[in-house]
Amino acid sequence: ESKDSHRYMKEFIKSCKLLAGLEDPLNFATFDVLKEKELRKNLSITRFPMAILFLGDKNQTYEGQRYGDKLAYWVEKMFTKSKPNYLIISSYIHKVEFEKKKEAMVVFFGDQKDKEFEIFETLSKKLNYLNFGVCKDKKLFKEFQVPVTNIPVMLVYHEKEGRIFFYGQHGSS
Repeated sequence: ESKDSHRYMKEFIKSCKLLAGLEDPLNFATFDVLKEKELRKNLSITRFPMAILFLGDKNQTYEGQRYGDKLAYWVEKMFTKSKPNYLIISSYIHKVEFEKKKEAMVVFFGDQKDKEFEIFETLSKKLNYLNFGVCKDKKLFKEFQVPVTNIPVMLVYHEKEGRIFFYGQHGSS
C-alpha cells in the first residue's frame, strides 16, 4: 500500500463523515484493486487510488482534488442532481406532509409517462424554491379538490393567490 493510497483513504473517510448527514443515506465501500482484478476490469479502473460514485445503473469517476471536503462536495452535488426535485404523493399522509412544506406548490396529476410531465419536471428543476409533487392515484385527486379526468392536470396553488389548473394539451382553466 503506497503513502498516496493511505493518505487518500484518510481523505475518503473524512468525506464519508461529512456526508453522513444527508437526508438519503449513501453506502460507501473500498476494495483493493490489486487483489480484486475482475472488479478492477469490470469498472475499467486504470489508476488508483480512485473514487467512483454509483447512481442507479450509471457511475461517475471523481477527477477532482484528493481532499475529503472536495470529494464530499462533489458526491453531494452529483447525488442531489440525480434526484428528482418533486415528491411522489401516494397517500393521504404524503399529501398532508407535502402541504406543510411551503406556502406555494405545484402538483402534477397524471402519469410520469405523460408528455406534459416533461414540462412539470423542467419547472421543478428551475423553480426549486417551490414545493413540487406528483400524484397519479385518482383517489387522492379529490383530496386536492382536483377534477378526476383522463388527461393530465397541473395544479398551481399559492396560499394568498389561490388555485390555477392547467389541463393536458397545455390548456388552462
